[in-house]
Amino acid sequence: HLGNQSFSESFFMVKGAALFLQQGSGPQGQRTYQQCHHHHHKHAGDLPQHLQVMINLLRSEDRIKLAVRLESILPDRVRYMVVVYSVGRQDTEENILLGIDFTNKESKSCTIGMVLPLWSDTKIHLDGDGGFSMSTAARIHIFKPVSVQAMWSALQVLHKACEVSRRYNYYTSGMALSWATYYESCISS
Repeated sequence: HLGNQSFSESFFMVKGAALFLQQGSGPQGQRTYQQCHHHHHKHAGDLPQHLQVMINLLRSEDRIKLAVRLESILPDRVRYMVVVYSVGRQDTEENILLGIDFTNKESKSCTIGMVLPLWSDTKIHLDGDGGFSMSTAARIHIFKPVSVQAMWSALQVLHKACEVSRRYNYYTSGMALSWATYYESCISS
């Protein structure tokens, strides 16, 4: 069973975001990571510990591409927008966005609050206030990363992910992104 294997991951970190380096194209059991280019940042804070908790939330065949900390209305609540990818039924890369919540900075567990599959109709709009919105399949979500660097990292990854969805024409009633239902069934925050 893949889930019990240990697999090393490398990532870059900017203020409020971790960007994973994709290794190979096949799905691998991603359960532990090593920091290869960890830019020491006074704001890195809880992100490395939170990443490990988030990785453990995933199915063994899914991988994190990017985790971006979002501004939160509640002072203690920690929220992340996480881009997760997997190889779908058509042997092509498929991406979803997860909204992941920690009740506080020290929390050793997290919950899923949002699942947004990236369909071919996904559009991204900058809102001019340090945030951006995403619309797809008649849904609109607004995200406000904690830093400008985190926002640009997110936009780069999301634009590439949307290009993949358009190239393979992922639409809501097709075969693509069927694995998103696993995460939808886990929504609890």
